[in-house]
Amino acid sequence: MIFIVLFAAIIFGCAACASAPPSSAMDMPDTAQEIQTEENTMPNIKIQVGDISFTAVLYDNASAHELLEKLPLTLDMADLNGNEKYCFFSDSLSDSGERVSNINAGDLMLYGSDCLVLFYESFSSSYRYTKLGYIENVTGLAEALGYGNVQMIFSVQQ
Repeated sequence: MIFIVLFAAIIFGCAACASAPPSSAMDMPDTAQEIQTEENTMPNIKIQVGDISFTAVLYDNASAHELLEKLPLTLDMADLNGNEKYCFFSDSLSDSGERVSNINAGDLMLYGSDCLVLFYESFSSSYRYTKLGYIENVTGLAEALGYGNVQMIFSVQQ
């Protein structure tokens, strides 16, 4: 008799579990846009090179918050290796550098604690960077940045 009661409890218990999705599945956002909205409340920034503007999405981390506090910024960015533009700040930002295996065109990162880097080519790397954000649409980025040094204006997008 005890066996029958236990067996019935197990069967009914399993049926109840199978009928409702786990709570974590019910709380999952449906689209990538909802994920972005839920996870990141940071404002976008505008990066202007001459007459061309690019929109960058910032990650929600201490370094990106500190960068926001500095904006607007006009920086003379130097070229390095034909794949990135960089500029050293006079003061430091929070450094939570991590080894990145792949860098994508449009990635905005901090090298060390005081060097802002915007990549305009994609490549593999073993260096450590703090991820600040990325340009959403990199079409024309390499052409706009060209070779050599370039002036860029970083501002909060209105």
